[in-house]
Amino acid sequence: DSSIELSSDVLTVTGSLTNYGTISHSSTDSLAVGTFSNYGTVNYGSSGRITDGTNAINDVENGGTVVYSGGTAGSPQTVTDFSSSGADYGNIVISGVFSFSDDISVSGNLSFTDGASGSGTGVLSVTGTTQISNGTGNTISFTGANSFDDTVTLSDAGNLVLSGENVFAKPVIITSGGEITLNSSGILLLGTSENFISCGSLSLLCDATSQNSMSITNTLSLADGKTLSAAGAISSGTLTNNGTIDIGGNALSFASYQGNSGGTDTIKSADGTITANGTSADRK
Repeated sequence: DSSIELSSDVLTVTGSLTNYGTISHSSTDSLAVGTFSNYGTVNYGSSGRITDGTNAINDVENGGTVVYSGGTAGSPQTVTDFSSSGADYGNIVISGVFSFSDDISVSGNLSFTDGASGSGTGVLSVTGTTQISNGTGNTISFTGANSFDDTVTLSDAGNLVLSGENVFAKPVIITSGGEITLNSSGILLLGTSENFISCGSLSLLCDATSQNSMSITNTLSLADGKTLSAAGAISSGTLTNNGTIDIGGNALSFASYQGNSGGTDTIKSADGTITANGTSADRK
């Protein structure tokens, strides 16, 4: 392996640049190249990017990884939209404070680590896996209509706040830490054969629709006046219902139930079963 560290001044490579090791680019200046191939890692620690002399460029064809680091609350790292049509990244790792407002497409895997926190207002599309291990106390929020084609895993994670219609094609798994919050008009769109799986908590601050089964080990909570409509079975440890849960003909089970102490809580069931702490009951 080899590495190149760039910390200041503009560097120009008139021919091709092929990276098999690590390029650490912590300058605000650009690195202009003729063509760029990345089989290794490019670590951006500031606002400088590899360019073609005019526009920022990236190689997504050869399995390389782009790492963003060094962002702070006062100066977050901007996740660059490299392509107007195809994928922007092969693989991407984000640590520190970040932001993005353009649409971002990842053909490989996405990882948030080492205190990653920040927000994205564009659409995030990830073909590979998404790993969130950013540490408790850190919040990542997305407002776009994002899509995740493979598993999303939260391990030693903070909170993931989703405000748009997010498509999860595979299970969402929380192994430690973390809470997923939908805080706008949220839709949990799930693959036809997959479940929404969480060993943590799901907090719904909005009307939400789950198009498949939901299994929440700890707490599933629904905010005051909101409706959760389910097209599959729902199970949770603690069910905190301050609104309306409509299970249709599906099964609902929970170990303990907390209703709306200051208002109305409702469970609607067409012909589904409700199981409370292992005991079946009808509530229609």
